[in-house]
Amino acid sequence: MVGYITAGTLQVRQPFTDNLNLAAKSLRMPIASTSASAFNPYIEVIEAMKKFDSSWKGPNAVLLISDGLDISRGFDVTSAGHTLDIDRTIKEANKRDVAIYSFYVPSVGLTSHNRLAASYGQSSLNRVSHDTGGMAFFQGTTGFVTFDSYFNRLRAELNRQYANAS
Repeated sequence: MVGYITAGTLQVRQPFTDNLNLAAKSLRMPIASTSASAFNPYIEVIEAMKKFDSSWKGPNAVLLISDGLDISRGFDVTSAGHTLDIDRTIKEANKRDVAIYSFYVPSVGLTSHNRLAASYGQSSLNRVSHDTGGMAFFQGTTGFVTFDSYFNRLRAELNRQYANAS
């Protein structure tokens, strides 16, 4: 499945398929707009997990590409990384056997100009990924050039995990 989180909604562009070419054709460039930016990616990750086939007995994975910030209740440094929705996401993922892998990408909003916000976003992604059996990928707190290194590291991690599982 390919979906995009924008301004509080999950937009599924391609339902679950085993056709990688079909899934690849549904990809698009992310929208760089503060009005389209997700203010809480974790609610929509929960919505995405609800679309998984509950009869499936194997492992599942989500790739979350986000700045990691949950600012739905304001930017509060005392709760960054430990919001109600982050805790709910971890609980749901563990209940559904879903490992969440995450790529940190600064948004056009707060994390693009606030290093503290970027650090909290990365910390949140790291916690969600670690606590669900996934892995977080990030390189610094400023803009990035390419996803290539993220995908290379993700591919190596998935190959390692599935090679050990069989």
